[in-house]
Amino acid sequence: MRFGHIPRLTFATASAVASPAFLLVSLALYMTVVCPAFATAREVPDADVATFEHTIRPLLQKHCVSCHGADKQEADFRLDQLGADMLQEKTAEVWHELVNRVNGGEMPPKEKPALVAAELNALTEWVFAELKRVTNATQGSGGRTVIRRLNRQEYNNTIRDLVGIPFDAGEEFPADPAAYGFDNIGSALSISPLHMEKYLRAARKVIDRAIVTGEQPKRERWRIQAERRSKESRGYYFENDEKYGNTGVLPPGADRGRLIAWALGGGADFFPDQSFQHLHPVEKTRFRTHVLQGNKFTYLHAGEYILRVRAYGHYPDRPLSETSVFGPPRLNVTSNGERIFACDVAATADAPVVYEKRFYTEAVHTNLYIRNRYDLCLNLINQSLPEPMSSREPKYPLPYLAVDWYEIDGPVYDQWPPSSHTRILFPSDNQKNEVAYAREVLQAFASRAFRRPATPDEVDRLVTAFEQTRPHKASFEEAIKTPLTAVLCSPGFLFLAEDLPAEEDAAPRPLNGYEMASRLSYYLWSAPPDDELLQLAADDRLRDQGVLEAQVRRMLLDPKSQALVDNFAGQWLGLRKLGEVPPDEKLFPRYGEHLEESMAGEATSFFAEILHHDLSVMNFVASDFAMLNERLARFYEIEGVVGDHFRRVALQPEDHRGGLLTQAAMLSLTSNGTRTSPVKRGVWILENILGERPAPPPPDAGEIPPPKTPGVNQATVRERLAIHRSTPSCAACHAKIDPLGFALEHYDASGLFREQEASRTQLNPHVKDPLVDARGELPDGRSFNGVVELQQILLAEEEKLLDCLSEKMLVYALGRGLDYADRATVQELRESLQQNDYHLRGLITKIVQTQAFQTK
Repeated sequence: MRFGHIPRLTFATASAVASPAFLLVSLALYMTVVCPAFATAREVPDADVATFEHTIRPLLQKHCVSCHGADKQEADFRLDQLGADMLQEKTAEVWHELVNRVNGGEMPPKEKPALVAAELNALTEWVFAELKRVTNATQGSGGRTVIRRLNRQEYNNTIRDLVGIPFDAGEEFPADPAAYGFDNIGSALSISPLHMEKYLRAARKVIDRAIVTGEQPKRERWRIQAERRSKESRGYYFENDEKYGNTGVLPPGADRGRLIAWALGGGADFFPDQSFQHLHPVEKTRFRTHVLQGNKFTYLHAGEYILRVRAYGHYPDRPLSETSVFGPPRLNVTSNGERIFACDVAATADAPVVYEKRFYTEAVHTNLYIRNRYDLCLNLINQSLPEPMSSREPKYPLPYLAVDWYEIDGPVYDQWPPSSHTRILFPSDNQKNEVAYAREVLQAFASRAFRRPATPDEVDRLVTAFEQTRPHKASFEEAIKTPLTAVLCSPGFLFLAEDLPAEEDAAPRPLNGYEMASRLSYYLWSAPPDDELLQLAADDRLRDQGVLEAQVRRMLLDPKSQALVDNFAGQWLGLRKLGEVPPDEKLFPRYGEHLEESMAGEATSFFAEILHHDLSVMNFVASDFAMLNERLARFYEIEGVVGDHFRRVALQPEDHRGGLLTQAAMLSLTSNGTRTSPVKRGVWILENILGERPAPPPPDAGEIPPPKTPGVNQATVRERLAIHRSTPSCAACHAKIDPLGFALEHYDASGLFREQEASRTQLNPHVKDPLVDARGELPDGRSFNGVVELQQILLAEEEKLLDCLSEKMLVYALGRGLDYADRATVQELRESLQQNDYHLRGLITKIVQTQAFQTK
C-alpha cells in the first residue's frame, strides 16, 4: 500500500473537521485498512516428534514432572503438558527456559539425581535444533513492528520541532501504558475516544499558541526586593521595586505590594525558625526561607518570560561528615505548582549570583514560590508574623539559602511575529491570493507533520477545508487554523505509519526512505527527522550503510540524543519509579527530595557518559568512575566535588562505588520504606543485568516477617528471609534471587554504605546492631562476599549480560516485543559487541543496520 492509498480525512463541512467523533471514525478506518492482520507465515517443516516421544518426553517424566507436573508446579513452571510444536510461542519460551535452568544447575535440585551427560546432550541438542528450525522458518514472517501512535514524550518533541513551542502532553493526555519495560510499544499504545478528544483540544491549543495576531505585547519587568523600607520597634517593611500603570487588569504586584518580616537587630537577615539562630550583620536584608511565596500577579500575555533570582548559600564551617547530611542549599522555583527551574546554590554571601531561566507560561493569574531544602516558612501574603528569634549561636548550624531579589521579565520575543508563527505562515509571493497561499502553507505544514511529502489529494482536502471555513472567520489567520488543526489530529501525524508488505508476499519489505528516517529519529531522538534526514530520505540514500553510520554518529552528538538517555535508560533502570516508596525520613534523614533528583541524575549521567564517550558496556556492571554532583558526593562522603552539575569522578576502593549496582537510585528503588529488600534487588539484577525473568510468587508465598513480628524482632533481613524460604513453594526461586540481593546488603534502603544493620536511624546505629552479612551462594555452587565479588561473577556471565542489553535496546528501537524470529538478531548484536570492544555506540549502530530495523 502506497502513501497515496492511505484513507483520507474527508472535510465535508467546516464543522466536521472539528468533530471528535468524525476524527475518530476516520482514524478507525485508517487502522482497519492500513493495519490488516499480518500475512500468513510460509510453510514450516514438521517438528521432530519421533525424537520427542522416544527420548525427550521420558526424560521429562524421569527428572522433571514430579516437581513440575499436574499435582505440583514449583516456581509456576509446568512441564507434563509440554508439547513438541515450538511454533507456539509460549511453548518455545518454556523449552528455552527449561534448558537454561538445566544448564545453570537449577534443575534438577541438588537433592535429586542429576542428568547424565547423554541425557543432557540429547535434551539440549533436540531443543536447539527445534528452536533453530522454527526461527529459520519464521524469520521472514514474524516479528514485525506494528503501527503505533506517538507516546506523550514523542508528541511533545514532535510539536517542539514542528511548531517551535514547548508543549507538555502530560497535562493533556492519559498516561502511556508500558509493555516489555518501555512506553513506546505499539501493541500497548491503544487509542480511545478520550484520546481523540484530547488530541483535538491539544491541536487547537498548539495552533492558537503558534499563530499570533495584533501588535507585539509590551515587555514588562516585575521585581520583589528585600530592601528595608522602614524600621519600627518590631519589624521591617518591604515593597516592590517596580510597578507599572494600569493596563486594564491589575499589573504584577499591584494587588499586594508589601512584605512584612520580623527580625532582631539592625539589618539582620530574617530567620523564622529558632533552630536557625545564627545571626550576623550584613549590608542588606535578604529573604532566607523554605517557602518564599511571591505576590499574586497576572501574566497578561502568553509567551516566554525570564525569571531571575539573585541568591547565595551559606555553609556551616563544620566537617564533611556532619554537613554531608544536608548538602548545599537548593533553589527551587515553581509557579502555580509547575517547576520553572531548580539548582543547588554554590554562591557565597560575598559574591551572590543571579540565576536566570527562560520559561513559557499561559496568560494566567499565578503565584510564585521559591523553596529551599529546609523547613523554614516565609509567605508574602496572608501570613501571620513569625516569632522574634534569638541571636544565640546554635550548636549545629545548618546551611541556608538567602535571596536578595527575584524578578519576572517578559513576555520576551526575539522577533515579531515569533518564529512559531513564521514557521507556518512564512513570507510568500502568494500572500495576496489567499487560496494559493493557503495551499502553499498547508502543503509545507502537512509534509513536515506527516514526515514525508503530503500527496496532492491530501493537500486538496485541506485547502477545501480552508475555503469552507474562510467565510465564517474574520481573518486569513483564523481560517487557516481549521485545516492546520486537522493535520495535527490526522493519523499521518499521530501515528508512525509504515506500509505492510503485499498480502501475497509474507517476506518483510525494506522501509522506504521516509519510513527509515522516522524510525531512526524516533529511536535516537524520540522526535521527528530533521531536514538533513528528510533530504537523505528524498534522495533514497539511507540504504547506504556508510551514510547510515554517519547519520547515527551525527545524531548521537546532537543534544536531542538526550532523549535516548532519558527514555531508554530511565525506563531500563526503572528511574521513573524512583521515590514511589521513599525511605522513611525518620530512619533515613539523609534522604530527601533533592537528593532523590541527584540519584536519578547520577544514573542517567552515567549512561550518557558511556554513550557519548563510547565506553564499554561492561562499565554498567563495574566501573572505576562515577558521575557525581556535590549533593550526591556529600551523601557518598566523597570529597572534592563542588557544584550542581554532574561530572566524572575517579573512584577509590574505599568509596564502595562503581557500576549500576552501587548507585543510590537502584539501591533505593529496590528497597522498602524501612529496610533493604534482597528479594527486590535480586530480581532487579536478574531482569535488568542477566535478562532473566523470575516466576511470579505463588499465591501461598506469604510475606517476609516484619521487624516487630514476635520472636524475630531482632532478626536481620537475612534471618527473616530464611524464615520466609522455609515455605516449600518459595524455596526454589529464592535460592536464585536472594544471594544476588545479599551481596548488596552493605547499602541501606537509601543507598548509603554501612557496616551494621541499624536498628535505629542511619545516623545513630546501636553498638549492638549486627554487622552486615553480604555473603551469597548461587545454585551452581559459586559463592561470593559483597558486591565486588558479585560483580566479577556477573562479568563472567558475558553472553547473558550482552544478550540482556541487546534485547532491551532492540525492543526500544523497534517499539515491539521480541519473538524467536529475533533471536538470531540478538546473537548478531552480541557478537558485534564482542568483536568491537563492547562499545555502546557500536551496539546502537549495529541495531539500525539489522534486517529487523530496516524492514517492515
